[in-house]
Amino acid sequence: MHRTSIYSINQILSNPTHSVPHITLTKLPSKPFFNIHSTSKSPFSSSSSSSSSSSSSSSLQTLTNSQPKPISNPLYRFLPHTSNPNNIVDLICSNLKQPNSQLTLLQKDIKGLLPHLGTHEISRVLLRCQSDSFRALTFFNWVKNEVGFRPTSQNYCIVVHILAWSRNYSQAMKLLSELIESVKDVSPSEDVFEILVVCTEDCNWDPVVFDILVKAYVKAGMIQDGLRAFMKMVKVGFVPSVVAVNCLLNGLLKSDCIDRCWEVYEEMGRIGTPPNSYTFNILTHLLCKDADVDKVNEFLEKMEEEGFDPDLVTYNTSD
Repeated sequence: MHRTSIYSINQILSNPTHSVPHITLTKLPSKPFFNIHSTSKSPFSSSSSSSSSSSSSSSLQTLTNSQPKPISNPLYRFLPHTSNPNNIVDLICSNLKQPNSQLTLLQKDIKGLLPHLGTHEISRVLLRCQSDSFRALTFFNWVKNEVGFRPTSQNYCIVVHILAWSRNYSQAMKLLSELIESVKDVSPSEDVFEILVVCTEDCNWDPVVFDILVKAYVKAGMIQDGLRAFMKMVKVGFVPSVVAVNCLLNGLLKSDCIDRCWEVYEEMGRIGTPPNSYTFNILTHLLCKDADVDKVNEFLEKMEEEGFDPDLVTYNTSD
């Protein structure tokens, strides 16, 4: 399976004529694909979509390039290996490679270096653990629970990418849920979607992570945030899975966002996400609330075109 380890989103946006694999999220085991060049107009797009896409790419590139670089003191080289702050990443990674990693014991060995363990060093360790999601998660939990360090949103997003790349979706969902709750309470201006995009510059990534983000928002009751994440996915060129879209539709339905439900459903057709029986079950509930005769007829015709029996779907729709 070809996944996105070579191309970053910024590279794709900055070179739209470059030929890259087309990423789909419809079926996880299948070959992914990109669909950056969409000719049909989205109900979510505006007349300035092309310029906003360009500015979005530019702003993301600026954000990526603005990451602070560590300043190394030349006197550090005269210190013993285990006392040199420059070696803290090597020491941690070396310990993580041991069969039974004892990071709690390591904390005692490098106690004097822990003040030098910052967000940059945490990211470096995580990136060096990309091939082993268990090691990456072990280190991340050690930082949070044993050292008492508060990881940044970028630290979270890197480990989420690593987990999603290794198909550990449950842990990726858990950490994303933890992150969005933290961002909501501490720094609501932060954009988790954008941070996930920025982190694709440095680590392997699978677009399924954005599916997980939409579902995490809905699960947390942050329906409008989930809708915004979905809209950004579509704008970048991802094709969300029907599972993620159904999750969003269900959340919008329960929030009585009738118009938004139909917009998302129309977007499914535009981007090529095929509906399933659960999609139609949700929309049947929606029709009961909407009471629009024209929409009912159009919807029933669409169901028949897709090969679904309206009576059967309606009968199976739960109250």
